[in-house]
Amino acid sequence: MSIYPEYFYHKTLVNCTKVFGTLFNDISIKRYTKAGKAKKAMKVRLTYSPVDKLLERVTRDPNLNKKTAMNLPIIGFELSGMNFDTSRKNNSKNKRFNNHDGDNTKSMFEPIPYNLNWTVHIMCDKREDGLQIIEQIIPFFNPSLNIPTKLVYDDMGEVDDVIVTLNDVSPEDDYEGSAQDREIVRWTLGFTMKMNFFHPVISEASIIKKIQTNLITSNDPQAKAGGDKTQINTTPGLTAEGKPTTKSADSVPASDIDQDDDYGFIDEFLDIGVGSE
Repeated sequence: MSIYPEYFYHKTLVNCTKVFGTLFNDISIKRYTKAGKAKKAMKVRLTYSPVDKLLERVTRDPNLNKKTAMNLPIIGFELSGMNFDTSRKNNSKNKRFNNHDGDNTKSMFEPIPYNLNWTVHIMCDKREDGLQIIEQIIPFFNPSLNIPTKLVYDDMGEVDDVIVTLNDVSPEDDYEGSAQDREIVRWTLGFTMKMNFFHPVISEASIIKKIQTNLITSNDPQAKAGGDKTQINTTPGLTAEGKPTTKSADSVPASDIDQDDDYGFIDEFLDIGVGSE
């Protein structure tokens, strides 16, 4: 049996990767003279890369004068794991709705909460470069940063609060070998991102804007012997000023009233004669 018979793909992990990477996309450092005057400013390169691959690329050529060696400093990040978050689980039967497409409504079941574990690697060949980078990251996590993010773009227009928490910071000096070998100062930061995985989007029926109720007044408990028949038509009521109303004459057409409007209810009673068996 298939889990779900139709194809769907929200690009949730792709969007989360973009959101997380953007946090470190505009970090820069400055190099100073011995007198303490800034002589050079440079933007820190950002890449998605596992630490082993990043370290291999950095140490490929110990000769700093050759172009084959990667320029430092550099920030690399990777998704290191994910796990279900039981503390944020809601009733799986709940639904989210979106009716911004005219009168049509789209829905999806309550999303599945997950924690994404991210690891950030900062590699420098000068200690002060690493200190400058670290000081541009830590102050914004106390210990969490809340990012309103639209993860399901085309279908629901949902904006979720993505919470990113800084868990730990570890410095490490990879200087080994002879004096000619390249010294690398590393910082490793661990983060947790609280996000959701989303169900497929379901197209619902059009929004109901009129309810018709038929009432039969009869001495017969089963209402089969005939009696007075009344029809009640219930529609939303909203004035042109956006105020709820119960009077049909004061209301704009029902087709112009949206689901999110603060509308009243207009009941129209029609006597349509005597019912029959």
